[in-house]
Amino acid sequence: MKIGLVTPSWPGDRNPNGIATTVAFLVEGLEALRHDVAVIPLYSEGEESDPRCVALPAPRPLKFSERVSRKLGWRESLPTIVAEQIVAAAQIAIRTHGIEVLVMEETNGWAGMVQRLLPIPVI
Repeated sequence: MKIGLVTPSWPGDRNPNGIATTVAFLVEGLEALRHDVAVIPLYSEGEESDPRCVALPAPRPLKFSERVSRKLGWRESLPTIVAEQIVAAAQIAIRTHGIEVLVMEETNGWAGMVQRLLPIPVI
């Protein structure tokens, strides 16, 4: 199976983050079982040299209403923007790595937004 994994940072052993560490162990275990893995890090140190990594694209420019919301201290647009970046990276991973499923944590409602926008299951 070809599996995509979203992680807060990569490599997973460089940052003290439970999810990043978990994803690092998942990658190791899944590859030992001969599954193909693509990693989509929200932040990366050295992803360019890791062929498994698919970088997030730059965020789109903020809409006028989002800029106003930010000025007022409302951050409701941020989860949508990050979800859009994850979707774009997952679409690249589908094309380049052939991922059949995307595994990610449920933070800020991202997984629900991502699930609605991808043609593969999001777990």
